Amino acid sequence: MSATSSGASRFSGPLFWGIVALGFLVVLGANLFWQAKLDAEERNAIRLTTDLQVLSQQISKFATEAASGNNEAFEELKATRKRIQDNLDALSKGSDKEGVPSYTGSKDAGKPLAAVVQAWEPIGKAADTIDARNNISTVAGDNANGAAFGGDFGAAAAAQLDTPSDVAIAP
Repeated sequence: MSATSSGASRFSGPLFWGIVALGFLVVLGANLFWQAKLDAEERNAIRLTTDLQVLSQQISKFATEAASGNNEAFEELKATRKRIQDNLDALSKGSDKEGVPSYTGSKDAGKPLAAVVQAWEPIGKAADTIDARNNISTVAGDNANGAAFGGDFGAAAAAQLDTPSDVAIAP
């Protein structure tokens, strides 16, 4: 046997091609794993941004209700503000809990995320201002059942008032 024929057969046998096929399978498996990880991160980021859209509508509603004196709205406002901040922090800094990387330096998402964070700052401060005023107490009137006249000789907070328009304070 010559050296040329034995060298050629070394790279053409089933063992060689089996090793090549196994190598391709390993690379394919690693690629599929990496793609699944990236897809999961993207789905989680989409979930957080969708949640931000819903929360932005809710914070407006709860801020209006809280500013109108609805005591329950203060707690909702505070919880909604925290969820918005948590979602923005997760997208900006990355979060293992939420399963997202930091998108701050991303060429595609970095600028839009920075714009959302910048737009959120005054809204978050306004929510904090409203929340700080959570000392509203009803001293007269309960219109839970609608406007009416009633409550004589009872507790002032339980009285029903028909469209009060002014407040007077007497000594």
